[in-house]
This record gives sequence, structure tokens and C-alpha cells, in this order.
Amino acid sequence: MTYQRYILSTLMAVLACTAGFADDELERRASWQHPELGSVRTHIDEWISGSELTKEARLEIVDSWDNTKAVANAELLQQVMASLSAGEPDVARLLEFCESPTPAGIPTFDWLASENHKPFVRNNSRLFLGKWFTMNEMYNEALDVLAPLTTDDVVDPASLLFYRSAAQYRLRDKTAGLATIDTLLENRETLPRRYATIADLMKSDLDTLEPDSLDEIARLMESVRARLGLGRAGMRVRNEEDEIIKKLEKIIEEKEQQRQQQQQQMAQGGAQGNQSQKPAEDSYPAQAKGAGDVDPRKIAGNTDWGNLPPKEREEALQSLGKDFPSHYREVIEEYFRKLAREEITNE
Repeated sequence: MTYQRYILSTLMAVLACTAGFADDELERRASWQHPELGSVRTHIDEWISGSELTKEARLEIVDSWDNTKAVANAELLQQVMASLSAGEPDVARLLEFCESPTPAGIPTFDWLASENHKPFVRNNSRLFLGKWFTMNEMYNEALDVLAPLTTDDVVDPASLLFYRSAAQYRLRDKTAGLATIDTLLENRETLPRRYATIADLMKSDLDTLEPDSLDEIARLMESVRARLGLGRAGMRVRNEEDEIIKKLEKIIEEKEQQRQQQQQQMAQGGAQGNQSQKPAEDSYPAQAKGAGDVDPRKIAGNTDWGNLPPKEREEALQSLGKDFPSHYREVIEEYFRKLAREEITNE
């Protein structure tokens, strides 16, 4: 009996060591961690000591942090921003802008790159603004403001990685998007469930994203639609519109080439399957019974889709619709209807 207890205790010790090693290995593999509440409080205390807050404001901020025991990282970022706004007018204006239901214009926020503010203030303000940009479908702006940040710079590294990957996903940056998502999921067990679920979906979608596909074109159109909806019709939108036209022309040309090849194969197959007993007589043009070749519409390299005659444009859309789901056709038609309306408005 004593021997059995010895064996059992030995096995339990081995299992405990193995479990501890697995936890250490998991911890080692993760390239980022959530900051401890104590370290965030240290940053806040250092900021308070160097600020020009009134005594009442200092006491109010200290009291709010004294009462903070455990809080989600997203809420931690909100609390940090609320504290900073009490002594930083620039942060207060940024917070007011992001929380406004209908902001009038978008300020430049040049101070985010200024050395006049402590890195703790600048970095978490960048994250807060980048999150707002992403949620409002301004993905290029989001990536611009989030670009300098690392997971060690902010109090909510999970949100940094999540919103950066979301912007990369919507901008079809497959390589960067997949890399950011993989980094985010290193700490899957500590993430909010919605982050992990959406990250898995984005990863699955990016894995199958093919360049110059209708899926990619639909994403481009959605990007243009979002920016035009925000009244942002600058060079970036025009470049994306040009890219859409080029990609559509490429697909149309490929589809027409496939149709030509199919018609030629059918014609050849029909000729081989119906060998005439009088080839000399059947060689006369009057006796010709072949399917013949259709003279296809040719697209020159500088052809502008928007200038195509309505009949040819409709034929091209029908050609696209034969081999792809109907919602792609609807997206394409709606896009060009919108372009036509804008051209009329601008005239």
C-alpha cells in the first residue's frame, strides 16, 4: 500500500511539473501580454505629479483609481482617457470629437506626433483615435494613426491588434492582416470573445482571398462607398475607382476569352461529329453549316468602363452574372449607377 502511494505521489508530481512547463511554454510563445493594473496606475501617478491639475482634480482622479480593482482592458483605456482629459486639453478635445454623435469635420490632431506630450499620453490617445477611425470605416486613417504603436505602448494591446487587423482586412492587405491576426490570437484565452470570434472569421476570409477576384473588387467598392459616404472623395478614392475599373475590365476580358475558346471547341466538336460524305460539295460557302465565330467586343487598354455604350455594358454585366453569385452583379450595378449619378451632379 505504501508503495502504491509512493507511485501515485510521484505521478502527481510529474503531472504538476508537466502542467507548469506547458503554462510556461504558452507564456513564452505569446509575444505580448495585458499590462497589470498596478503598472497602469504607476503611469497615471507619474502623469499626475507632472501635470498642472488643481488639487480637487488630482483628488478626484486618485479616488477613481483607488476604487478600481478589476476592469476589462477596453474599459481601462476609457478610464485612462477620462483621467488624461482632466489635465490635457488636447486629449479632452480628442475625446469630445470621438464621443460626438455627429462630428463636424475631422481635426488633424498633429499633437499626437509632438514631443510636448508624454509617450503614455500620445500612445493611448492614438489607440483611442485609431479605434474610432476603424469603427467609422476610415481604415487608411486608422492604420496611419496606429502605425507607430506596439503592444507595449498602450494599456489595451488587444484592441490595438484587433482594430489594426480589422483595418488591414477591410483594405485587403492579406499578408499584414494575417500576421496581425496571428499575433492577436497568441493570447486567445485572454481576449474578449467577440475579438477571438471575429479574428477567426477574418483569418478564414483572408486565407481564401484571391487577387483580381470579384470578391476583392466587391471589397474595393465597399471601401469607395464608405469613403464617399463620409464625404471623402480625394485622390485615394479616385485611385481605388481606377483600380476597380481595371480589375473589372480584366475579368470581362478573361470571361470573353473563355467564351471564345468554348465556342471554338464546340464548333470543332460539331465538325468532327458530322463528317460529310461529300466534302467537295460542302466546301462551298453556300453550303456552310458551321456555328461560326462571334466577333467579340475588344477592350483596349485605355478603355473607360464608364464610357461604354449601355448595350455593351449590359452584355458585359450579364457575362459576369452567369458564373458568379447574383449579389456580385448587384454590387457592380449599384456601383456604376452611383458613379453615373455623381457624374451628372458634377456637370
